[in-house]
Amino acid sequence: MKICTSPVFVIAAPRSGTTALAWSLAKHPDFWNLGESQVLLDLFGNGELERNYERAATPGGSFLERSGVERAEFLGHLGLGLNALFTSCSGGRRWIDKTPANALIADVIAELFPGASFLHILRDGRQVVHSMLNFAALGSRTHLMSMTEPWMRDFRSACATWRRHVDAALRFEEIHPERCITIVHAQLAHDPAAGFERILSFLGAVSYDGPAEHFRTHLLNSSFEDDGFDPVERDRRHGATPWTEWSDDERAIFDEEAGEMLVTVPA
Repeated sequence: MKICTSPVFVIAAPRSGTTALAWSLAKHPDFWNLGESQVLLDLFGNGELERNYERAATPGGSFLERSGVERAEFLGHLGLGLNALFTSCSGGRRWIDKTPANALIADVIAELFPGASFLHILRDGRQVVHSMLNFAALGSRTHLMSMTEPWMRDFRSACATWRRHVDAALRFEEIHPERCITIVHAQLAHDPAAGFERILSFLGAVSYDGPAEHFRTHLLNSSFEDDGFDPVERDRRHGATPWTEWSDDERAIFDEEAGEMLVTVPA
């Protein structure tokens, strides 16, 4: 059974640039982008792992309890199977999972994949909220309407979603600084060459120009490359300072839900 000993997880709040980062990194010959697996969230998110492990480990008869299987061993074996599946698709390259919400279960993923590294891409929360609320309206995403998330239509939910994901990712990095780094999107966009040099060094990969060049020449949110809008309209929807058009109520909601996080994260 072949597995990748050092996979990469790109984590963030939704609409933060995970797609652009993952596809750019995949321009390096050592990496392969599997996209958003979702399977880890389905299996282990929202407390499912704890509920199932605790149920299975109930004293008095469970297999795990009788066999003395600890949590780390249990997760390690589950991770091996998933790793083998992903590796079978990667052609032997290091695979990248870019599911943003994996930020919420990064601690579990770290146990599932002991050799994994994590890249947290951090984008200005005000830009993220703006992008969240415009996501479902774009023509190229109509096939996702059945998957509508609250943050696609509710301003307060979008603000809280950004804060919750960023907080989870930064807390994970604080506990595991050797396994996770935060990449500030504005800094990466300003100097992709330096940014990807840092990323590749952190991942222990050889220097290569392809990722920085791809990032430099592609849109922030590559989901919108075929959105049908002309460049002026696209810039308006994804501009640098969308909060200048917010109402007083919207500014107050953002300050309440995410203002403290905005002023404490790296600029």
